[in-house]
Amino acid sequence: MPDSLDQTRQCVFCGLCLPHCPTYGLYEDEAESPRGRIALMQALDEARLAADDPALARHLDRCLGCGRCEAMCPSKVPYLTLLDAARSRQQQAAPRRLPRNARLLLAACATPARLRLARNGLRLLRHLPLHPALLDALPRTNSALLADHRPKADPVWLFNDCMGTLLQDGRLEAAQQVLRALGHAPRMAGEPRCCGALHAHAGQPQRAAAWSRRNATDFGSDTAPILSLATGCGRQLAADPELGGRHRDLLAFLAEHPRLERLSLRSLDAIVALHTPCTDRSKGHPALSLLAHIPGLRIVRLDAGLGCCGAGGLNLLTEAEQGARLRAPLLDALEASGATLLASANVGCTLHLAEGARARGLAVEVLHPVALLARQLAPGRD
Repeated sequence: MPDSLDQTRQCVFCGLCLPHCPTYGLYEDEAESPRGRIALMQALDEARLAADDPALARHLDRCLGCGRCEAMCPSKVPYLTLLDAARSRQQQAAPRRLPRNARLLLAACATPARLRLARNGLRLLRHLPLHPALLDALPRTNSALLADHRPKADPVWLFNDCMGTLLQDGRLEAAQQVLRALGHAPRMAGEPRCCGALHAHAGQPQRAAAWSRRNATDFGSDTAPILSLATGCGRQLAADPELGGRHRDLLAFLAEHPRLERLSLRSLDAIVALHTPCTDRSKGHPALSLLAHIPGLRIVRLDAGLGCCGAGGLNLLTEAEQGARLRAPLLDALEASGATLLASANVGCTLHLAEGARARGLAVEVLHPVALLARQLAPGRD
């Protein structure tokens, strides 16, 4: 069952997760830890807490869904699955009205038709109070995504995710450039799409499942890998029963590519601050490996504190004060680094860090690591 909480019983309440939890470190409150939240989920499952209990809502809402606890749990508790299940049960038993920003985003990502509408002129994001100033600071592109018809090129699929569609920040175009330079024919499955993660985290498993079914149909039955650019999408797609076996994180795919060493890259005399999203910490730092191929580029890892920026899930839109507190050490480190570039492979992290840098008056360009790699391709490589 999608809202089953039976696996909360796997937790032995050892507390090894506590030092890895950003919200526990921030609040020093047991209820803001994975162990405390699992206890709350058990109380919900056993009807000792009502689904509309304010304390339950507050503590589950503050969870970033970063997955740090799950990655190191000796009992292998599927915490993220349980968190989505608890939120689903809350919504079914006692539906709550999300903040307007979050409702607009979820509505825009509900269907391909709505994504197309939102993409045209960024209509959705221009109505989000959190981001108007940020939009002017983000890179823009109006270039078309071109199909590659070279018959001998190795085919790969690019997952044209909802936030890449909405932001039009050049990530997809950059990925195409790099993949072509490595001898691939990147394809996309037509309409803009969503992995379903945002809906799953908001307690809307039916919409998430609908996207899963659509994606399974649209990507067909071939064996070509499906590459995701956003780490949040990657985690959702990796767990997909139909597509998980074909999914690869784009940066990991590129970092392990047998022809990577032959890629001709122009030198860049600059400092880049590299942020590793929580959703990317178990993959061996592929972004670091990739950017290290750019001659002259100095890389500073942005991992102050726990390295979590506070933008996980929908928290970017729903927990602004908490997010600002978690982001502050990273901005301090960014300012001290002297970097003029900030690279992150997570859309929420990118938005959140860019907004904070802009508020501090930092002259920093924020971009996806693959966009920086594509920018340094020697002429004639695409």
